[in-house]
Amino acid sequence: MATDIKNYYSTLEVGKSATQEEIKKAYRKLARKYHPDLNPGSPWAEAKFKEINEAYDTLGDPKKRAEYDNPARPTFASNSGFDGFTNQRYANNFDINNFGDMFSEFFNLGAKTGAGGTGTGRTNTANKDVVVELTLTLQEAYEGVTKPMNIKRDIQCKQCYGSGRRLSKTCTACNGSGIEPLTETMKVKIPPGVDTGSKVRLKGKVGNGGYSGKTADIVIDVTVRPHEVFTRKGNDLHVIVPVTFPEAALGARIEVPSLDGSSIMTLPEGTHSGKVFKLKGKGMPTPGGDNKGDLYVEMRIVVPVGLSPIEKDTIRRLGNLYPEDPRKGMVKE
Repeated sequence: MATDIKNYYSTLEVGKSATQEEIKKAYRKLARKYHPDLNPGSPWAEAKFKEINEAYDTLGDPKKRAEYDNPARPTFASNSGFDGFTNQRYANNFDINNFGDMFSEFFNLGAKTGAGGTGTGRTNTANKDVVVELTLTLQEAYEGVTKPMNIKRDIQCKQCYGSGRRLSKTCTACNGSGIEPLTETMKVKIPPGVDTGSKVRLKGKVGNGGYSGKTADIVIDVTVRPHEVFTRKGNDLHVIVPVTFPEAALGARIEVPSLDGSSIMTLPEGTHSGKVFKLKGKGMPTPGGDNKGDLYVEMRIVVPVGLSPIEKDTIRRLGNLYPEDPRKGMVKE
């Protein structure tokens, strides 16, 4: 019995010389126009929608298209397995509920599907924020840094557009999950002043791979490692600086470490151990601002060890010059 060959190019309203991209665009346009969710109660629209998908299943695949374009193509007869089409199924075992996920993305239909069921949520999974952990040194947090990072995430399957199926079959590209893994390397800029617990949001930096054009954000969860010299409290820094007894007693100009290099400060005469000085604007930058915190410098008088007999004798003679008892009055007689 003779069979008629369907004109899939005519169904998609494109010429035979159309590129794959042109075929894809035509399919999307027609699928949007005749989707049953936008034409409720129209058997004609459902039938048209079925024809469009049948045509795109062939022409959208370069290998199938090449076989279709071959004049000796007995495979593509009119009896293509779409008999018995109803409002619940588009083709043999092709459940409208499986296809609803894909087109809810097209038309902002949310969880609605063609058969009135609830969506699988696969599409939404591809739109979640991508959270990446990043550990910085205090110096990097002070200066700000641009780091290459591998961003791992799930995107909507490019073959089935999140439905998990390609017409009547399970999508082989994603094994029916509707998503596929993707790793991208991108340079991420971290502004100065971040701290442990800071969240740096890069808005719209990742797409979901689907038709909707929706994007997700990258959220960098920052941890700043403790520093071996400085202690951070908010935007202020604290440091303990050792000084000698002569420097503390007589005063001196000393070099104090800071994250922008070093600073010179004047130590006044008679500085005692534990005395704290504030260097204004030598702390951490304020995130998103031009101000900086302060650097608090605590003096710690160091006591020499391993003294020679001559050094010990000199210190004893120095002690005789100060007969007062610094602990007088602390103990009641």
